[in-house]
Amino acid sequence: MEINDELIDRRLATLTTASSDTESWLEPSEIRRNGRKRQVRRRGAGIGGAVVVVVLLATLIPIGLRNKTPPDASLHVSATLGPAIQLISAGHLGESTPTGRLPAAAAQSEQQFSLSLLKQLSASGTPSSNILVSPSSLSIALSMLELGARGDTETQIARALDSGNLTAQQQAAGWSALSTELALAGASDGISVQSANSVWLQKGLAMDPTFMSSLSRYFASGVWQVDFASDPAGAIDALNRWVAQETHGHITTLFAPGAITNQTALILANAVYFKAAWQQPFSGTTSAGSFHLPSGTTTSVPYLRTPANAPLDGSAFVGSGVDAVQLPYQGGRLAALIIMPTSGSISEFSASFSQAELAHVVSSLAPSALDLAMPSLSLSASHELIPTLKGLGIQDAFDPGAADFSGMTSTPLVVTDVAQKDTLSVTPWGSEATAATGVGMESSARRAALALVIDQPYLFLIRDRQTGEILFEAQVVDPARG
Repeated sequence: MEINDELIDRRLATLTTASSDTESWLEPSEIRRNGRKRQVRRRGAGIGGAVVVVVLLATLIPIGLRNKTPPDASLHVSATLGPAIQLISAGHLGESTPTGRLPAAAAQSEQQFSLSLLKQLSASGTPSSNILVSPSSLSIALSMLELGARGDTETQIARALDSGNLTAQQQAAGWSALSTELALAGASDGISVQSANSVWLQKGLAMDPTFMSSLSRYFASGVWQVDFASDPAGAIDALNRWVAQETHGHITTLFAPGAITNQTALILANAVYFKAAWQQPFSGTTSAGSFHLPSGTTTSVPYLRTPANAPLDGSAFVGSGVDAVQLPYQGGRLAALIIMPTSGSISEFSASFSQAELAHVVSSLAPSALDLAMPSLSLSASHELIPTLKGLGIQDAFDPGAADFSGMTSTPLVVTDVAQKDTLSVTPWGSEATAATGVGMESSARRAALALVIDQPYLFLIRDRQTGEILFEAQVVDPARG
């Protein structure tokens, strides 16, 4: 059969107008019957590799006015495998925009959100529980959600994110620039700082073109068409494959069994991967040491220790009621900040720890030669975050009678699940951390060495020293518990 490229492009162009209430997305088989496989260079944050699932993967391009825009020749079939078709846009995806103050504003908002989130999780947990969460991943997912929220629903999300001084578009633009900046800075230092976003749509769901264009522009969101209604298991398998790919195999399932049903209409997902070597590594072996638990007892845990007669270059603050140390990763921009209260409990400390107090600790850090010992870590966590977000003031998004996501679609939607999974490994050579967040919706200088031992509950923050953004935070009560 003769291949007609003009016909192919007309077929592909209809995908950019498939938001019509009367027009559903083309089936992959229809495009395949009239097209051939095309190989194009991967751009931006597009998903690479073959997809062995029966889904349609499209990389969004900004959507024009229906029936008034000629076929977009930049949209191409990049790969086919059975009924699965991968579409890549040669332009527009994650397009950079002038942002001015917005990256710093987004980072400041995220820093406050991080501390508020820690307070909520600490208050709802037990004194002996570790906490591990990625405020960055959750913030990005909620910022994507905010783009489609309206009225009180939008206001509550913005307040929880502490971004009430920014519009949803400004918040998104800030995240776009900040994510790009961190990725580029990390790459120049040999550090992996990766963030990927995706949208999972029920086949035939009519979406607002402006919302979809904004997701593409600011979050470079890959779009997957799936059929939750008839094959929720296949849809969640596809999502889990995406999560595993973006977290380098550390997280293989995101939602709990049964969380995704045939009533699911939309999922917004974010995945974050961080891996960095210490600017100065610890000794290559660990040794056992005692760690003081909140109960008053001690436990033996493996400790990272400074190489013999070779103190580390870092920054430290030993003040009234708190010891803190900051250890730079390779390149120096990203660092681990360890804050250990020396009086009171870690939960009391977290409950009252403010952005101003964090700023005081950071500003009080002084270059130090460190004879340091701290526990190695291997933590994992799983969160269902709706109760936590309700505690932060988001109510309407979870109420079928009040949720307003009319900026996404004319179909009434309500948020039914906000799930996050996290891993954190701290070794003598560096740190590796991953997170995946899914929002499910249904239709409604050197001096004498300072000796410091982190031997009681503490906070472990992975942060950007330039903007203050907190990528990961952990409240470590018992390092021996994963």
